[in-house]
Amino acid sequence: ESKTVAVKPAKLNIVPANVERVHKGSIPDFRVCGRVDNLNCDLRKPFTGEIIVDKCDDPGLASIDLQLIRIETCGCSEGVAREATEIQSVQIASGDVCQGEQWVLPIHMYFPRLFTCPTMSSRNFKIEFEVNVVVKLANGMVIAENFPLHLFRQGEVGAAKGEGGNSTRARRRGA
Repeated sequence: ESKTVAVKPAKLNIVPANVERVHKGSIPDFRVCGRVDNLNCDLRKPFTGEIIVDKCDDPGLASIDLQLIRIETCGCSEGVAREATEIQSVQIASGDVCQGEQWVLPIHMYFPRLFTCPTMSSRNFKIEFEVNVVVKLANGMVIAENFPLHLFRQGEVGAAKGEGGNSTRARRRGA
């Protein structure tokens, strides 16, 4: 039996006031906004949303990227080891793009099959995922907003009931 996972949308809003650990005088006036359609993601469906560059003063944008990060956490008697690995990067925009609410940049990213799995957590081990929306300005400044994801694989009706589905094992049995 497959469970229904609730849709969890998120808003994106990157502005100078949200930037931490930078001398405020060197940040140009900009606003990158948009939305992520769902933070609870079926691995077989794309990660979607939209980005709008509302405004960006000189020196302008260099690029907007989407980074998929896998976080592995292992706990033992000596402590906790946490390792974050970038497993995919997708460029949403390159160069100084058109500005204003009428110019929507679509987000459409497929999850790489070899480097992703459903989010899992046990007493001593966790695998989690997050997406960073990274805005690179032409002056070299990098600003990012982070979104934690919950990845799952929605069960197919036929496969869940043992009726074969699309699995390799079922095809081999039938061959």
